Amino acid sequence: MQFSDIEPLRRHYQKTLEIWYQNYQKVRNQVIEKYGERFDRMWSLYLQACAASFESGNIDVIQYLLVNAPSGTGLPMKRNYIYN
Repeated sequence: MQFSDIEPLRRHYQKTLEIWYQNYQKVRNQVIEKYGERFDRMWSLYLQACAASFESGNIDVIQYLLVNAPSGTGLPMKRNYIYN
């Protein structure tokens, strides 16, 4: 196995959590009615704390691409193929 690519996803996760929080705010009253205020506080805190932790760099998610081939073979040298 060889490392072929590494991509840090910290900023993507931060943005995703911020959008989830915004979407949650749109249905918050419905959630409170169904699950209660305790759940609302927990979920709001979770989404905001995770977004803040990713933003500050306290946590990260990194995607590793491993290939079962000699290093430098099997994939293009540039990422252009991703965007086609």
